[in-house]
Amino acid sequence: MTTSPAPFVSQGSPPPALHANVQNIIATVFDIAPDRVVGHAELVRDLGATSLESFELVMSIEDSFGIDISDGEAAKVVTVGDLERLIQSRQARTASAKGH
Repeated sequence: MTTSPAPFVSQGSPPPALHANVQNIIATVFDIAPDRVVGHAELVRDLGATSLESFELVMSIEDSFGIDISDGEAAKVVTVGDLERLIQSRQARTASAKGH
């Protein structure tokens, strides 16, 4: 089974600061070494996330970045890169909403 990328706006590489922050959050929540947290790593298959850890991750990401992630959006996140693109998309929407 192949997985298609999550339908989030940005397809480029995340800013280094964003990746470092996400890397640290995932490493802390999943209790793993930060160097395992790379863009193509699947949260469940490669990093061993349990459903509880996935829930904790979403909560930590929401708190750290000041964004809201719906259950539907969270369900579409398979890889670290998907999560980073979701964060970028959410931040862009928030910035756009504040500008209007």
